Amino acid sequence: MFRSIRRLTSKAMTISPEITQALHDKVPVVALESTIITHGFPFPQNIEMARKVESKIRQNGCIPATCAFIEGKPYVGLSDSQLEFLAEQKNVNKVSRRDIGVTMAQKLNGGTTIAGTMILSHLAGIQIFATGGLGGVHRDGHITMDVSADLTELARTPVTVVCAGPKLILDIPRTMEYLETQGVFVGTYNDNGRERVEVPGFFCRESGVLSPYSFDSWQEIASIVYNQNTVMGLTSGSLVCVPPPEETALSSDFINKIIDDAIVEAEKRGVLGKELTPFLLQKIAKDTKGQSVECNMKFVMNNAEAALKIAKELLEIEENGPEHGIQIWTRKSGQKGSYRFVSAVGDDFAGHSILKQINEKYHDISGISVQNGKQTAQYSAILDSDGLLLLACADMAIMEDVSLVKHVSKQIERAQPRFVVVDCNLLSAGLDAVIEACSKQIHRPKIIVEPTSQPKLARIAGINSRRLSVFPNCNIHMITPTSDELSQIHQSFAMRELFDDYDYWFPVLDSLGIDSTFRDKMSALAAKNPTMKALMDTGVLQQSFQLLPYTPNILVKLGPRGCVLIKLSTSVADYKSVPTTSAYAPEFTLTSMGREVDGTVLE
Repeated sequence: MFRSIRRLTSKAMTISPEITQALHDKVPVVALESTIITHGFPFPQNIEMARKVESKIRQNGCIPATCAFIEGKPYVGLSDSQLEFLAEQKNVNKVSRRDIGVTMAQKLNGGTTIAGTMILSHLAGIQIFATGGLGGVHRDGHITMDVSADLTELARTPVTVVCAGPKLILDIPRTMEYLETQGVFVGTYNDNGRERVEVPGFFCRESGVLSPYSFDSWQEIASIVYNQNTVMGLTSGSLVCVPPPEETALSSDFINKIIDDAIVEAEKRGVLGKELTPFLLQKIAKDTKGQSVECNMKFVMNNAEAALKIAKELLEIEENGPEHGIQIWTRKSGQKGSYRFVSAVGDDFAGHSILKQINEKYHDISGISVQNGKQTAQYSAILDSDGLLLLACADMAIMEDVSLVKHVSKQIERAQPRFVVVDCNLLSAGLDAVIEACSKQIHRPKIIVEPTSQPKLARIAGINSRRLSVFPNCNIHMITPTSDELSQIHQSFAMRELFDDYDYWFPVLDSLGIDSTFRDKMSALAAKNPTMKALMDTGVLQQSFQLLPYTPNILVKLGPRGCVLIKLSTSVADYKSVPTTSAYAPEFTLTSMGREVDGTVLE
């Protein structure tokens, strides 16, 4: 599904180079609508406001992505000349979900509504979107069925909309009921610690309708969005309501009196349907002597500031270093426990900067050794447009120092962990020391080794041979190479003649049951499954089978194809925990019927 979306995006939609680069580099991006430019304000107020909002987002370290249609082509991210072109146009289509096809076919210019912007944002991979006020159920909407497409889009597109609440001219209680029925999360920012948190009514801080949920930090709402859309994979959006600042908001009694008078006048004039909202907004602007228009601009700026804070916090959760990745893995696997990041930095600017960031985020730098006279490790890489490595250089001398090995051993002894994840930036002697430290623990922790790079992965084979025990006494529980790294690891083991051990290694290999029957099963699956065929053609499976006696879990990373786990087990029941109905379900599972070795059946 995701591949087909990407092919569609590249052909039909133009994502600006700046947005493409920002998404690739993990820079927070905030989407913006364009009907506020094409239909919300007259020229030149509209272009001035658009520039101010974009500037506000940029000044705070994020990238704005204004969405629009120009001559029928959807754009995510506009240049300044495109913004000005759109702001000057007289006849511009208002583009919601239903209008996309006709706008493209007839090559029209279009300003995107909340619904239209959500669609383009989602296709581009942008999760946070800032706007002014939300559409909703119109007054008497339960009779006329006049319900904004913004609400239905929130129910089916996983983009978080940050706004100042539904417009006060709408039926806000029914709007909230509709969103609840559609399964849309609605949360309101509690900016002053009040006990009763109401959904704001655009122009006012309150609407008389209690908010379903409230939150008091941007990190909290980012966590809600992350768990809903990333962890659980739900396809609905979220509505984040930000009350306008007290000094900017208008009195609800004052606005409601104006709205009530405007509705009476509209009924007398016979103003109905889609003409009613513009009529009411014009009447409000007139009766407030332009104060509502000025507030509208300020609300948009306030919402953009809130959105960029959420986007930053969301990125912090998703992309926050190796220790955070381990936390996410553990949470998804259902494991519970604490975590400690163990490493070393130099007594230099880079080292102090790293310590400061980790301390601010995790409040624990006890696992990091500061080494005087040493330089903090540095790594620079050049990647292609697909994120694949082209060139890299590194200075990891501090990681190869004997003092780090002693530090790591002491940390293992002190923490008594259940798992130890280590990479090959340590020398073979360092990996030796890690294994020795783990072997001294009463409950021996399982060691997972990340090869790091092809030049360093041979350090696994360089471990002292007496520590490279075979199953069931393996010291290395898992390795996580790429397919190329796996080949190099296999070659380094062969050069050390570790596959010539007929006393210990061969009996375990032989017991796996990799016989003609199992090979026939692999060939039959390869005929139907291109991933399986690639695994056989590249030798990944054959090499993994020979390495299994030394490391009973081999997780091979296959780039865009995902990954494959080759596992040695004593019971097929071990595979019952493999998910079969979730986003993490395997493409295929294949088991062999092993044979007994030393009283244990291997499979």
